[in-house]
Amino acid sequence: MANTNIPSTLIATNQPLNIASSQAIPYFPGFAINFAASSSGTILSVAPTILLWNFQADAGWSFFAGLAGPSIALNYTAAGAYDGNRIALNVSNDEIQGGILFGVNVADTGVLEMAEVILEWPGA
Repeated sequence: MANTNIPSTLIATNQPLNIASSQAIPYFPGFAINFAASSSGTILSVAPTILLWNFQADAGWSFFAGLAGPSIALNYTAAGAYDGNRIALNVSNDEIQGGILFGVNVADTGVLEMAEVILEWPGA
């Protein structure tokens, strides 16, 4: 029987690897956790005009927390040959990630601006 080559083929859950992706494989089918919560708010927002200057002051906060997994993500390249009786397959460039991922981000924001008021007289 003729020898058939199997071309180099990428087999992957996702590119780049990410255990938080919906294509990742859960350790326990039906029990993968993908949860995120976020919130943000304004602490201060004022815009006074004092003499010939406009001031703008803003301050705020944001919060994000997320949980993903437990799951695995993998990718590898497979290539080989098949002759009817046996198959030879070479696997290379294999990568795997697994586990549970938890992250928290807390941030504050602040803006302080000052602009000179320009007076223009009509018809001038």
